[in-house]
Amino acid sequence: MTDWAGVLKTAIPVGGLIFFFWPVRKYIDNPSLHQWVSKFRGRAAVKTPVGEAAIEIAEQQASSKNPADATLPAALAESVPTSTAAIDGAAVLPPAPRIGVQILEHELREQIDALDPNIKLAVSIRALAEARLRAGHEFVYNRIFGSQIIALKALNQRGPISEAEARKEFEPLKVQFPEIYEKYPFEGWAGWLQRMDLVTFQNGSYEITQLGKDFLIYLAETGLMENKPL
Repeated sequence: MTDWAGVLKTAIPVGGLIFFFWPVRKYIDNPSLHQWVSKFRGRAAVKTPVGEAAIEIAEQQASSKNPADATLPAALAESVPTSTAAIDGAAVLPPAPRIGVQILEHELREQIDALDPNIKLAVSIRALAEARLRAGHEFVYNRIFGSQIIALKALNQRGPISEAEARKEFEPLKVQFPEIYEKYPFEGWAGWLQRMDLVTFQNGSYEITQLGKDFLIYLAETGLMENKPL
């Protein structure tokens, strides 16, 4: 037998909730509300940690230098003693202060000693060049914005573009992310690509460099995400 008293006890509160919220339903389903929520989420994304991180990266871009441009430290050459014992006739540097460097030096020395003496220097230079190039690309990737990657790919596909055209492409970013690009204008955004030797600016036009093209190859080979924020 049905317990109508129990049913009524359950139905009345539920019915009251439906009665109360039904007039509000048309506002919840209103497309304009959903559009407003979407816009709010977009704005919040810039002002939350993503936006704060972007501002921090912009500051890093303003003061960064690509490690691939580093020169061999003269201090190391000056620290090599001229009258001390050497290994197989070759002078050795004092132990590195970092244990990790000491371990890698030991492993590399063993690998180099196993090579034909005629190609030791050539192989060492090649390995150093590849290591620096990868370190430089990793440094750039950790700081580059998605919009800058898009710009590099566009330059690689379309060829040189004028400064006026480049600024025109930059304008939507100022509208979409005002919190970032009000403080980081086009000069900083494009200037960082120049300082990283990814693009050049000559005769009023921007053009991708060979290093910039190699960076795009690096992205393709490593499968790193190109659709980075901002």
